[in-house]
Amino acid sequence: MVYDAIEPFRPIIDRLLLQLCLNNELKPLHFNEVTNGYWLSKNGKKIVLPAFAEYLQSRIKIENTISSIQNHMYLQAKKLKLSILNTPRNVPTIL
Repeated sequence: MVYDAIEPFRPIIDRLLLQLCLNNELKPLHFNEVTNGYWLSKNGKKIVLPAFAEYLQSRIKIENTISSIQNHMYLQAKKLKLSILNTPRNVPTIL
């Protein structure tokens, strides 16, 4: 369920990572090659994590509400919680 909850924000966060690459701030040397992929190195994390924290404070418009990305994420999580809590218990669920 966590992965489903973050999906609406994936393109927004992808934009940050693409911008870091396009600005030449994130380079191949910031990654370690592993089987079937790459991991962000310690030096790469020193670039991505502060940029991510700052980026979450960027203000964007979603559903006619302008707020920080971080606040939109909290609001989305709150909506999901309320939806779960308001679902009648006797309704069969699909597994």
